Amino acid sequence: MKKNAVAIGVSSLEFMNILLTYYPKGIKETFDFYLFIDDTKVSSDEVNEVINMHNIPSFKTAKHIIIKDLYDYYADKHSYEGKAKDFLYTHGCLFKVLMPMYLKEKFGVERTYVSDDDVFIFNDLSYMFTKYKGFGYKKENLFNLRNKDKYEVLAAFNEIFEVDFSLEKMNALSINAGNIIYGEDPKMEYYFKRYMNHPMVHHLFFDFEGYTSWTVEQRFHHWNFHRLMEEGGACENIHGHTYHYTLFFEYSKVGKVGFSANFKHIKILCCKFIDTYFDHAYITNPEDRKVNRLLAGHGFAFVVVMPQYSTSGTVTWLDRPEVWCYHG
Repeated sequence: MKKNAVAIGVSSLEFMNILLTYYPKGIKETFDFYLFIDDTKVSSDEVNEVINMHNIPSFKTAKHIIIKDLYDYYADKHSYEGKAKDFLYTHGCLFKVLMPMYLKEKFGVERTYVSDDDVFIFNDLSYMFTKYKGFGYKKENLFNLRNKDKYEVLAAFNEIFEVDFSLEKMNALSINAGNIIYGEDPKMEYYFKRYMNHPMVHHLFFDFEGYTSWTVEQRFHHWNFHRLMEEGGACENIHGHTYHYTLFFEYSKVGKVGFSANFKHIKILCCKFIDTYFDHAYITNPEDRKVNRLLAGHGFAFVVVMPQYSTSGTVTWLDRPEVWCYHG
C-alpha cells in the first residue's frame, strides 16, 4: 500500500467511463486509487465492467468500498443517534470527509486527494502530493453566510472547530470540499464528531429555510459598430461586433407560480437601456467629427461614449460605474 491515495466517489457509470477514457496512459502513479461506490446507483460489479474496458492498471487494482458500509462503520464507532444518524445517512456528501479518516485507519494512508467521478483527470496527479505539503484545496466562491442567522451560524462554527473566525474571514474561506488534499490532522475525527452532534448543524439541515436560495441566469446578446480612430489599420474602418452578456439574480423565496422571477420582467428591468441605446447602434468617439456628422446628418442612431485619452492617443474606458452616453 502506498502512503498517498486518490479517493473517488462513484455514482455514475457514464462519468466513470469518461474519466477512464481521458485518464493518462502509461504512467506510474505514486498513489493508490480507492473507489467509494454509491450502491444505490451503481454496483461494484458494474464499475468493474467499465474499468475492464480500459487498460489502466491502477484502476484495475483499486480497492472498492461501499459508501453505506462507510456510514455504518462510523455510525457505530461514534455512536450516532437521532438527528446525527439521520444527517449522516441523508446529507449525501459526508463520505468525502470520512474517506481520508477511513483510509488512514484501515490502510495507513497518510494523505488523500478526494474527488468525484465527474472530475476528469488529464495528467498524473502524483506531483500534487509533493507540491502541497499541508492541506491543498481548490478555491471556489461557493457560499457566503448572509442569512438572518449568520452570526449564530458563525458562532456555532467557531464553537465546533475551536476557532475564532470573523464573518469576513469566514466568507473569504469558501472552498470546494469535493476536491481537496487532506493532510495529517490528529483532531480531524474529533472535530467531525463535534460537527455531527451539534444542534445548529441539525437545525440548518432539517429545519432552517433561510439559507436556501435560487439563482436565475439569463443570457443576452446585441450587435453594434465602431471604429478605432488612431489604429492605422483595418480596424480604423467601420466594423461590427457581437456582444454577449450574462445577468445573474439570486432569490431567497419562490413565488406562488413556482419560480422567483419571470424572464420577461428581467428583460424589461435590465435590458431596456442596452436595447434602446446600444443594440444595432454605432459607438463613436466625440472627436470623430467626420463620422458623427455623417451619422447625424442622415438620422442614424449612434452612441457617443466619453473616453479618456492617454498620451499615446489611444482610448481607455473610464473606470467608473457609469459611462455617459448620448443617443443621436
